[in-house]
Amino acid sequence: MFIFSQLWKIYRIDQADVSSQRNFVPERGRYVGFPAKDDIEKINNADFFGRYGESRGEGNNGVSYKISSQGISDDVINNAPETRLAGKVTGLLFSDNPKHSLAIIERSGKQASYGMGDRIANSNVVVLRILQDKILLDENGYYALMILKD
Repeated sequence: MFIFSQLWKIYRIDQADVSSQRNFVPERGRYVGFPAKDDIEKINNADFFGRYGESRGEGNNGVSYKISSQGISDDVINNAPETRLAGKVTGLLFSDNPKHSLAIIERSGKQASYGMGDRIANSNVVVLRILQDKILLDENGYYALMILKD
């Protein structure tokens, strides 16, 4: 019985609010509750999650940067897209022996060193190759570069 008495009060409050808003007219003449058609088009064309059918690993020249068993070509090393990983290369220790090369990467204010085959902390990104001015990464099955910037 108590619940019904409370529901009646809520219903009465809602009725009072609606009656006071019946004569409300928006300033610019648009209905406040729904977006206009031009707003809907802007929302539909925003591509919040990328464009449908667009390959993430495809460069400007149509070359695919998906990792394959064929090895790493010079084109991949020179033209792979930059990584989406948040962070930057703060230093490179390059050696003629690739196993001895190290990359120092700063993420979230913390620096860590990585060698070939190491997984970057808190990510699915693996260091494939360390070069003199950049790092080649495996970013979820696609080649990506992290470049040392001055």
